[in-house]
Amino acid sequence: MDALSAQIRERVSILKSAARSLAAGCLTDPEQEEAGAAHTSWPAVLGTFNLSHGTDLARQLEVFYSAEGTPDPIFAAQAASLASELHTIVETRVKPPPIRTN
Repeated sequence: MDALSAQIRERVSILKSAARSLAAGCLTDPEQEEAGAAHTSWPAVLGTFNLSHGTDLARQLEVFYSAEGTPDPIFAAQAASLASELHTIVETRVKPPPIRTN
């Protein structure tokens, strides 16, 4: 797996984890900050793989987690849905490069 696709997967993992914590009512400030910052370079990174819809989802999650104070747990299902959809997009479109044999 190349570094770029690993980076994308790590960011998606952060967003999914934050959504789970929010749903459980135990989202910590560091988790929220990490989820809010996970969007950094999303347009460029996802654009590399022609994933503009993924960029839109990531921006929605950015707004959600970057808001002042802890997000209302009532929105946990929405955050989880966005993160899950982003995960699906990434997993179906971002594939590691083929292994070359000589």
